Amino acid sequence: MTEFRKAGPSDVPELSRLARSAYAVYQPRMRRPPAPVTADYAAAVRAGQVWVAEEGGRLAGLLVLAGASGGLLLENIAVHPDAQGRGLGADLLALAEREAARRGLAEIRLYTNEAMTENLPYYRRHGYEETGRGEQDGYRRVFFRKRLPVGIEALVRRFYADLWNRWDDEAVEDVLAEDFAFRGSMGTHTQGRDGWRGYRDAIRRGAPDFRNEIIELVADGQRAAARLSYTGHHAGPLAGLTATGRQFEYAGAAFFTARDGRLASAWVLGDLDGLRRQLRPDPDLP
Repeated sequence: MTEFRKAGPSDVPELSRLARSAYAVYQPRMRRPPAPVTADYAAAVRAGQVWVAEEGGRLAGLLVLAGASGGLLLENIAVHPDAQGRGLGADLLALAEREAARRGLAEIRLYTNEAMTENLPYYRRHGYEETGRGEQDGYRRVFFRKRLPVGIEALVRRFYADLWNRWDDEAVEDVLAEDFAFRGSMGTHTQGRDGWRGYRDAIRRGAPDFRNEIIELVADGQRAAARLSYTGHHAGPLAGLTATGRQFEYAGAAFFTARDGRLASAWVLGDLDGLRRQLRPDPDLP
């Protein structure tokens, strides 16, 4: 299991080793060590700029983020060779986006070396656009940026990505108003953050892998509407039915309002008939 956390002073030696391992493949292409290999990780950790991905007690990846005018600068992202090919880099990019959203920033910027040719299509696949090339600090660099949603669109995306799909309780107060009014896809009404937490926890008992996917999202001012798909495995009480172990998928639609930078309300409809047909002991019976 991968744990993402802020780096501490004790991580500094391993951060340096991880960077050397991750960037070793590029060394023969360059006249000098890649910049992340010689970076001052102790200073970056003291400044609170470093996050790590930890697996089995060892560091598998690192992320360095710094403030920039109007956005967030992704200074360094690295994955140990033993952990590559499993999507950890994408997870670290997603962590950067969550941090930008938490700070209310509308853009992430990054750069990579021209010699690191594999990185160029990788960043484009993840929504980054190239903004220029040039020499900086003695390196030939390629510059990218990714524009992020703002306003209620950003809040709705965080509601599903962080509060639901990641079950991130620490993000609740950032996203939901204190008196958040909610009607869930199961028809349950709640009031306030703790009321919503109780609904979330009940869903999690019924389907620990419950996941929300935004199919379409439209935002206008302080209002938004989303078309959704819900998936999971039926492992506990859900929709009035005891656990069947079956996998399910059902559709939904949600309508949101925002106030003072947080979600004030969400009213959700779910295809409960379709869900129950999938979970009945004999789905062929009427």
